[in-house]
Amino acid sequence: MVMKNLILILLPVLFYSCFNIRQGELDTEIAITEPLKKTYCVENVCASNQFDGARLNKFKEVSPGHYEVTISPGNTPVNPSAWYVFQVWGYDIKTIKLTLAY
Repeated sequence: MVMKNLILILLPVLFYSCFNIRQGELDTEIAITEPLKKTYCVENVCASNQFDGARLNKFKEVSPGHYEVTISPGNTPVNPSAWYVFQVWGYDIKTIKLTLAY
């Protein structure tokens, strides 16, 4: 009898908690704002988002050999995963530093 009462109490709690999780799901039907497809060049270093799946909104030189890449969200709420893709290349062989503003 105690077990039956316990189940009757726990079942509504279980269903309620599942209901709340479903309410917090992200809407996957929201339109994504795509960044302008562009190749940015500063001195002899370039960055591009001109391919499928790429995301790059701004590329600038902070100091000699140090560049900042800005990646803005496509919609809100923002998916908490830290996935991004862009291409960077140079016309001279050198080491550069990238700062990601995400």
